[in-house]
Amino acid sequence: MTNQITNPKTASQLSKTWVAVVGAVLGGFTLLFLMGLVLLSIAGHEVPCRSTNLVNIVLSFGAAMSVAFIGGNAAAKGHLPLPGLKNTPMIVSASGGIAVLVIMLILTSNLFPSETCDDELAFSCPPGQQEHRISKLRFGFCYPRAGWELDSGAIGVNAADIYVRQSSNKDVGVHFHISLIPAGWAGKPEAYTAEVAKTWRQLDDNLVLDRDFVGGRDAYRFSLNVKDREGRSRPTEVTHIYLDTERLLEIIMTWFDESEDKTLSEMQRIRSSLAFARI
Repeated sequence: MTNQITNPKTASQLSKTWVAVVGAVLGGFTLLFLMGLVLLSIAGHEVPCRSTNLVNIVLSFGAAMSVAFIGGNAAAKGHLPLPGLKNTPMIVSASGGIAVLVIMLILTSNLFPSETCDDELAFSCPPGQQEHRISKLRFGFCYPRAGWELDSGAIGVNAADIYVRQSSNKDVGVHFHISLIPAGWAGKPEAYTAEVAKTWRQLDDNLVLDRDFVGGRDAYRFSLNVKDREGRSRPTEVTHIYLDTERLLEIIMTWFDESEDKTLSEMQRIRSSLAFARI
């Protein structure tokens, strides 16, 4: 019978190696999580306002555990206010992973703030519909879960394009377009819409311009018929909603004469479901 004696030095080195590996893996997952948030934000899918605290906690714990395992060091010291004791805060200090956790919670709370939650969109979609919120532009809408597809490019404060297309025919759908209003037309919504309608009227002399009310806001709507490259008639309805004196939300709905009544009804519901955050 032989006794195997483990070299304490070798065991210690092996332990340190695995600890470093675990730390590297946790750090990698945290980085991938953050990169995923960035990519989703670029694609127009931002973190819901009410969920930002959860994101902050995940990022902070991931960074703190990585530092704790890898062996980095950090220190944090400051005053922690206590409820009911505004003038006598508790002095706290921390180091290592705990310090990183505290530091990251402070940094991420600024990166993903939740102070604007009071202005969050307040709307819900009926059964069979799913919602799409554009927090950066402070509006959202509902669209059918079946038979329709959402396509969104980069979302900017002054420029954005969001499409809701019919799955069976991508030429049928609703296009939400955000653009800046030329400086000379700022504060003149009715006049600017009339000017834009002149351009559309080149495609159809019978264009009809009306006042409308969408999403709790005054709007302007004009209807016309255009021809596609194959000469087919494509009824089109354009709605103008002014987000402010500088930005215009243009909703363009297009379909075909042979489109089913159900399709037209679903498109109208998409437009009428539009909701805006409180000003």
